[in-house]
This record gives sequence, structure tokens and C-alpha cells, in this order.
Amino acid sequence: MSNEHLKQEDAFSTGSELWVLPDRNHSHWCRRLDWHLQFQISRIMLHKTPDLSDNLKSLASQAEITLIEKRWPKSSPILILSPNLLPNKYTIHLSYPEDFKAWIQQIVEIHSRLKPKSLRIFLPLNVKSQEFTKVWPLKETELTFIEDLEN
Repeated sequence: MSNEHLKQEDAFSTGSELWVLPDRNHSHWCRRLDWHLQFQISRIMLHKTPDLSDNLKSLASQAEITLIEKRWPKSSPILILSPNLLPNKYTIHLSYPEDFKAWIQQIVEIHSRLKPKSLRIFLPLNVKSQEFTKVWPLKETELTFIEDLEN
């Protein structure tokens, strides 16, 4: 398949089913895409799951029901269906752990689960395209990638 380094002016062009972008602390693209996604990323990041009320806990205890409170870490990937907002099917917001290879591995795992036909990766700040192509393991994937606005 092909790997193509896109120019910044082509970032919003069609051609990739899944777009992956790092968090806003590591990408200027995140803010721009969040605007096009109607601030879904911002809203999800600001969302706080309410605590279970004492009344509910008491009722559950009386009924001998075990309540399980599931809380997802803020670093969990965010999958957004975006065909009506961007020229793709899905957008994934993926927190950047300061370890580029670990971030790439997360993308590979997501790719293996979703199996998109094509992929566009918005690279984190200070990551050059040459560094990316050296470590990208899925050479057979149809891939486009773009450096950050500040690179």
C-alpha cells in the first residue's frame, strides 16, 4: 500500500477512513478538528461522571445488590463517528504519553480492532515525518500522515 506525507493545506482532504490525532497539549490540529467536530472532544474531556448518591447506595445495600462504579481514565481513546462533520468515517483522539513508540503501538492496536481501509495520522508536536516512517510497523496499510501545524 502507500504512505503519503500530506501538506498542511491537504489535511482536510478526503481519502482516509480513520483519522488519529494526539491530545491538544501535543497537537495544534486537535483544536482545529475539535471545532469541526462540534467540540465533542472538549466536552468529553470536561465531562465528570457523577458519584452514586448515598440514597442509591443505601437501597442497593438493603437489596444486597453490588454496585460497580466504572470510571474510564482520561487517557482512554475517544472514538467519534464523524462522516457528517469531516471527510472520514471515524476520528480517534488518542492521548500522547510522551513516548512516541508507545503512542504508535496504541494506533496499531486500534487499527487491528477497527480494521479501517485507510488511515490518516496527525503527528504530535516535534515529531518529524522521517521519524514517523522509521517506526511505523504496518507498511501494507494505506496511510497518509501530516506533521503538526507548528513543525
